[in-house]
Amino acid sequence: MKRKVGTLLFAGAVLVSGLAIGGNIAYARTVKSYDTIVPRLGGSWISGTTIEKTSTTKGVNNNTANGGGHQIYTAITNSAGTEITEKKLMKTGQRVLLAYKKGEGDKGRKTRLKLQTRATNIVNTQSRGTWSPDER
Repeated sequence: MKRKVGTLLFAGAVLVSGLAIGGNIAYARTVKSYDTIVPRLGGSWISGTTIEKTSTTKGVNNNTANGGGHQIYTAITNSAGTEITEKKLMKTGQRVLLAYKKGEGDKGRKTRLKLQTRATNIVNTQSRGTWSPDER
C-alpha cells in the first residue's frame, strides 16, 4: 500500500513539473539527406518533400560532396519554391548556415531545399549531404 502511494505521488510530481516547465520543452529538429543531380547552366533542383520548422534558428546545409569539386548555390524555399533564405555558394564538403529573410523563419513553416549550379557550369553536377530548416 505504501509503495502504491509513493508511486502515485512520484508520478504526480513528474506530471506537475512537466506542466510547469512546458514552455521550455525542446522539439527535435528534422534532418533529411539528399543525393541528386543538379542541372547545368544555372539549373536548379528543389527537394520533393517538405520539412516543418521547429525553431526560429537559421537553416543549415551540411554538404558532403559536389561532383568534380564544383561549387553550388544553396537556399531554403517555402513549399511553393520561393526562396525564403539568403542564397549562398557552397563548396564541396562545406557546412552552410542560411539566414531567413525577415518574417520567413517562423516555426511551423513548411520548407524545401534548393540547389542551383552556376550559370557558367557546363555539366550536370551531383551533390550529396544533409539539410534542415533549423540549425538546432
